[in-house]
Amino acid sequence: GVLTPVVFLGVTPLVLMLVISFRRRHGLVAVLSLAGLGLTLAALSSVTGSAGPPVAPLLVIDAFSLFFIGLFSVATMVVVVLSYPYLERSLENREEFYLLLTLATFGCAVLAASNHFVSFFLGLEILSVSLYGLVAYFRTTRAALESGVKYLILAAASAAFLLFGMALIYADLGSMDFTAMTAVVAGKAREPSLL
Repeated sequence: GVLTPVVFLGVTPLVLMLVISFRRRHGLVAVLSLAGLGLTLAALSSVTGSAGPPVAPLLVIDAFSLFFIGLFSVATMVVVVLSYPYLERSLENREEFYLLLTLATFGCAVLAASNHFVSFFLGLEILSVSLYGLVAYFRTTRAALESGVKYLILAAASAAFLLFGMALIYADLGSMDFTAMTAVVAGKAREPSLL
């Protein structure tokens, strides 16, 4: 179906988690990350022709979301290739880096395909929680730990403001669906609360 690229992108971190729990092999985890991202790109080409209609109340897979899912996947593949030699000589526990990286990519894909504030917030939080770990991944350095804690505090505060804003929008418009909100806003364009 049209959700196949998102499914592949979501399954990739799960597979990596299972592999890491049984065997720590840096090369194997990096190759599996590239394989999952490659399958996502292959699935994109198979759904391009059928893209367009909403596949769920929370997501819509159209040309826009497919383009950005492909862009995120290619960018993540580049990061995996570039980071492999650096991690090989820098860290002892390297495998979780790819798990966090693919999970952050999945969050980006959910953001790109969001058609509802709920899926938007879930995608943003999946991305943010993964970035907490990536920012502080070099945990033996003080700068990494400091930046990770600062990002955690900043993201928690901004998430609270975002949720409050979403609640205000829902109270005013009666919907959190982006398509429905567009139709409602068109009829209430002059209301001060929407400016």
